[in-house]
Amino acid sequence: MLFEFVAEQSNPRTQLIKYHTTRALALENSRTTGKFIRSGGNRFIDSKRRVVWQEAPANVDDGLPRPTFRSAEFVPSLQDATELAKWSLLVEDTRQSELLSRRLIHDKLSATPLSQPDEITKWLFKDVLNVDLDDPYLGLSDSLFPNYPFRAEDEASS
Repeated sequence: MLFEFVAEQSNPRTQLIKYHTTRALALENSRTTGKFIRSGGNRFIDSKRRVVWQEAPANVDDGLPRPTFRSAEFVPSLQDATELAKWSLLVEDTRQSELLSRRLIHDKLSATPLSQPDEITKWLFKDVLNVDLDDPYLGLSDSLFPNYPFRAEDEASS
């Protein structure tokens, strides 16, 4: 829908920058800005049906569940997926990660509009997801090879 909306604008690049800048600022302030919707009409009959931006009411939050913290919180079993999904510390960690990741992505896309996926893939993995695609072990070598017998020689040669 973003593509359709931007394609209909007189200056698509400016609209794309505005969209990503607005979303990044909203995430910084932990608020929602709105969403894209299709205007009324039947999409099979009405060729004038357009994608429009609908502002969010001021009282709408980001849609992620809000945790309720307890002083001596029970840590759920890893086998109980339902209880684990409700664990307030996990919910809050997920919420914060979502907000930070999305904000970083919107900041990047507002600074480099019209980027192609292959131009930002390494950045996305390394700076947002903390996974270096140039590392063959993706940062897990210490966990995978803690007793590797030739570690000292390998480190000395690099």
